[in-house]
Amino acid sequence: MCGMTTPSEDPTTAFLRRAEEINQQRMKAVEPLAELVARRNHLRQQLDALEETYGRQYVEAEKAGWTEEELTAMEAEPPVRRPRGRPAKKTGRKTTQKAAASPSGPSTSTGTVPGQQTRTEATNNGANPADAGTR
Repeated sequence: MCGMTTPSEDPTTAFLRRAEEINQQRMKAVEPLAELVARRNHLRQQLDALEETYGRQYVEAEKAGWTEEELTAMEAEPPVRRPRGRPAKKTGRKTTQKAAASPSGPSTSTGTVPGQQTRTEATNNGANPADAGTR
């Protein structure tokens, strides 16, 4: 009966009925995809939640002394996303109030660049005063 009209059916109704039949066939073909899309979205939500927890635990392992190289060797890859919060401290750039106030810190009263000696300091350390500040 596909594509045929009944004597009582007008052409518009026949057209729409045929379109509906074709659409039903197409819908059958997309039903498995719809189920997979829903399952995939659910798994992505689960993965997002797992990644967040994984990131926190990875950071905890680093805080406990594990290095990225050690963790990677054990198949614990660095997290895709780090946990929210304070950014990680940069190694070798720890500046504390004590370090800033220490006598070996930058001298603002004499205007010297950190690591330079004044002529007086060079003389007191046994160096040639003409070489002061030329490190």
